[in-house]
Amino acid sequence: MGRQGIENSIKWLLLATFAFALLFPPISIGEGLPKVELGDVSFILLMGLAALFYREELVGFYQRNKFISIVLVAMIVVAMISIFLNGTYGFLSNLFEPLKMVRLGCFIFLFYSFFRLEEFMRSIKLIFLALCGLNALHYFDVLSFNTYVEVFYAPQHHLDFFGLNSIGQPAAKRMLGTLGNPNNNSVLFLFMLLFFLPKRNKPIVWDFVFSTLAVSGIVMCQSRTGLLAFIVLFLFYAIFIRPRWKIILLLSCMSCAVYALNYFAGNAYMSTVGDMEVLARVKEGRMYQWRRIIQSVEGKWLFGRGVDKEYMRANEIYGESEYFLGLFRYGLMGLFAQLILYAYLFFSYLKKSISKVEILLPGAVIIFVVTGITNTPLQSPKLSILFALAVGVGLRSLYEPKEI
Repeated sequence: MGRQGIENSIKWLLLATFAFALLFPPISIGEGLPKVELGDVSFILLMGLAALFYREELVGFYQRNKFISIVLVAMIVVAMISIFLNGTYGFLSNLFEPLKMVRLGCFIFLFYSFFRLEEFMRSIKLIFLALCGLNALHYFDVLSFNTYVEVFYAPQHHLDFFGLNSIGQPAAKRMLGTLGNPNNNSVLFLFMLLFFLPKRNKPIVWDFVFSTLAVSGIVMCQSRTGLLAFIVLFLFYAIFIRPRWKIILLLSCMSCAVYALNYFAGNAYMSTVGDMEVLARVKEGRMYQWRRIIQSVEGKWLFGRGVDKEYMRANEIYGESEYFLGLFRYGLMGLFAQLILYAYLFFSYLKKSISKVEILLPGAVIIFVVTGITNTPLQSPKLSILFALAVGVGLRSLYEPKEI
């Protein structure tokens, strides 16, 4: 196989990894062992091929993206320092966390070097249609889909209360989907929306159809933070991408219609956005967890507690936020590095591409920053692959600007 054949293999493996992240559940390899993502299997193959045949591309990535490379390395170093300072290296699950950062950085390099959206948009659309089909089968429980198939995607306790409240009475459905969690599933549909938001000076019919499906998925997940991220994303799209006003009006009407249909169908979960009593309870629950995290890192502000998942489990502490979880694990140093990463990516776009139509990179940053306030999307192995895709393809577009 020649070099071109190897490059094509890497491209198709990356597309397969994208499909694995959207469509396939993790595989259980044994009782007591962590489940394996198919994306991790393809990752090993991809990095093997890259290490053997494309070492110069890795050097080129570093030379062209020195700052972000340094930030990613700094995040890994801070994580390792934190783990060794706290003596939590004796637990393998703690060491997996810096390895996830290595995986993220490697995927960014791979998508940057080999993946071109224009080559795979047709395949991405087909994968998205398959995603919508799986979510519809789950949402409407077609042919007992939740009993026989969704159990491989979602935890049993989520399925037990799907469409029910805490005392087993009928309630709003929150679509769990292929990520097994309505909040993460909402992030997934938000990310897919980035591919299909209509571009300036391009036919919009099919983009509008796919955008409608993505917005429907967002609404059916019934995630408050997902809704907030959608609003922020839409405002950014209207102000910075500057599509024709007719497109903005059409998308606004479509989004309102999707929400109204969902509301009148009986799924009023997100109507609690304006219910002060419900919001107060939600706020108090999260504030309680955040206060406990702050108490836990007292005296360890600089480098945190070194992941220490055992401490969290023993004390029933839950992250409930990407930023508070980062503070707990890696302290202010780790949190600062993550915020720098987000800020650099976003402002690099504003500096170099403010007049262009690309939205994938800034849109992904908006989605992960906003949803990270009350959730931990970057901790999801599947969503981290999507973030890596956006960063890799987005960084490439800053040097080779084109409409995507």
